[in-house]
Amino acid sequence: MIEREKVVIVGCQLPSTDDWTYEQSMGELVELVDTAQGEVVARLDQKRQQIDRRTFIGKGKIEELAMLVEQFEPDLLIFNAELTPAQ
Repeated sequence: MIEREKVVIVGCQLPSTDDWTYEQSMGELVELVDTAQGEVVARLDQKRQQIDRRTFIGKGKIEELAMLVEQFEPDLLIFNAELTPAQ
């Protein structure tokens, strides 16, 4: 049996994106992980007025993400947008 990579997906919803569209995009991430033989072990969502230029998500969500990483020990973190090198 092949061990699947454990993945945490992280999404940030901006005011320009309605709830349905956001949920569709996050669902696509889950499907892509499954197609790549991975397993989504956790999901982190945040609604923000704008992306944090330094960290993508807010400080509190970074702390939540750190706890998820400690708990699940994922192989990958996948965000619903491209990150800059600084992020």
